[in-house]
Amino acid sequence: MDQKLFTSSSLLTSGPGTRLGVINMSVCVAGDGREFVYCDCSSNGKSVLDMEG
Repeated sequence: MDQKLFTSSSLLTSGPGTRLGVINMSVCVAGDGREFVYCDCSSNGKSVLDMEG
């Protein structure tokens, strides 16, 4: 399974006008083409965001 893994500490824009302050964001693109965004926002109480791209 060939996966690309990278981290970014920037703003994640999801949906119309929805901005999340991302502290540690890891985007893992799996071989099946699905994109998983792991968001480490303990202050917001959000843990994992699952986005299909």
